[in-house]
Amino acid sequence: MVSAEYHTAADRGRAGKLLTEYMEALAGEIDSRGGIIGHIKTSVEIRYVEMYSLTDRTVMKKESDLPELILYMAAIVFAVKEEELLSLVRDMFGDMDRQLHES
Repeated sequence: MVSAEYHTAADRGRAGKLLTEYMEALAGEIDSRGGIIGHIKTSVEIRYVEMYSLTDRTVMKKESDLPELILYMAAIVFAVKEEELLSLVRDMFGDMDRQLHES
């Protein structure tokens, strides 16, 4: 079993689509290594930031362009070493991050 956390500021629709693709690819990689998936789950926390400030008497409001997304993953997998599974999950989030932030 491994757990991982990933933070990013990104469009939540695009992030959700990529997460789906990468979780399915992760399942395929685990299967190709002879692993047995007990459960892989990712929950997403979405935070929007607003800031209110003033320097005189007029309040100005700023909002973040994109929400902060915090992804929490837990993977229960059998017949794959924990270090190997953790490496797969880290690579998955790294690849996802590159795709979310490429120009």
